[in-house]
Amino acid sequence: MKLMYISQGNIPSKWAHTFQAMKMADAFARQVDALSMVTGGGLLTSKPNQVDCFEWYGVGNHFSIVRLPVWWRLDEPLFDGWKYPRFDRIAALYARAQSPDIVYTRSANAGRLCVKLGLDTIIEFHMGGERSELFHIEAIKDNAHLLGVVTISEELKELYSQAGISPDKIFVWPDAVDIDAFDRLPEKESLRKPLGIARDAFVATYCGHLYSDRGIEEILDCAGTLQNVQFFLVGGWEKDIEKRKEEARHLTNVHFKGFVSHQHVPEYLLASDVLLMPYSSRCENVVWMSPLKLFEYMTSGCPIVATDLPALRKHLENGRNALLVKPDDPGELADAIKTLMKDRIYAGQLAEAARKDVSPYTWNNRARAILSRFIQKNN
Repeated sequence: MKLMYISQGNIPSKWAHTFQAMKMADAFARQVDALSMVTGGGLLTSKPNQVDCFEWYGVGNHFSIVRLPVWWRLDEPLFDGWKYPRFDRIAALYARAQSPDIVYTRSANAGRLCVKLGLDTIIEFHMGGERSELFHIEAIKDNAHLLGVVTISEELKELYSQAGISPDKIFVWPDAVDIDAFDRLPEKESLRKPLGIARDAFVATYCGHLYSDRGIEEILDCAGTLQNVQFFLVGGWEKDIEKRKEEARHLTNVHFKGFVSHQHVPEYLLASDVLLMPYSSRCENVVWMSPLKLFEYMTSGCPIVATDLPALRKHLENGRNALLVKPDDPGELADAIKTLMKDRIYAGQLAEAARKDVSPYTWNNRARAILSRFIQKNN
């Protein structure tokens, strides 16, 4: 079987959905005869090889990447746009010319166009609320070439069902993790020196974007009260890093590491003593989100402190595999960190339980489940 994965046209970039797309392409490639990842750039890219996509995303080099000539990229090595709608039509026409057995895409618009062109298509869609582009899927919901819709929560499935998409066509599977990427790494002590982390430091790490609804303000507040803890923030757009650096200019125990390629993220997580996920109650998708970092945190062997929000409670249980604190409350966040500092045995028990709980959530299992649900069902 030949599978074509159509991205949203912005690979490589720092957007989280592109990491998920490349991880899924890697997993699908292990299940099918041939896979091509279709993205933008192409012949109009002045420096098309500035970034090795396989290295950047930490995936195997066993599928092809096709770049369609849609726009000039000048000298920038990474796309900074969330999506490129002009890409969708060209990608759909390219797919028709190539005639893959299955098209898989994170772009609802590209998926709609492929279905209209008579291509068997699976659309992965994670959006709800005002910014949702569900209308693209609604337009083809009864078309036999729409094999199915993959999403990450039962709440989104219910939303899509209310829009008229048959529940039989909707498959829920949360995001996942590459467990092997963690298992290949050495022990914590060996990781710290190359990362510039003191051997005897107690390290609290946050990995992800530095948006205002991610609890960064609470982390900085904790850093002010927990001077004996070194706080590492890994990720963020340049403009957000500069803003946060200014906010933390008086804090000597806060370290901004910027964006690192995905293959190096496990190194920072394993080198830490506690991992922070303090999403704010203001986060618009607190009910249905499935953060990639949640599954990576759970795999790391480090204890997690997260905010007590609906989407996180699906995988984290306070006192069993994590500590859950009230959102937007730096005092509770600091108390949880101090608890784990004082009781390393308890911290280890939490981490061990999280690691056990996350073990089924691999990218390979996710890819197999999707293909089994929609391909075998329609054959």
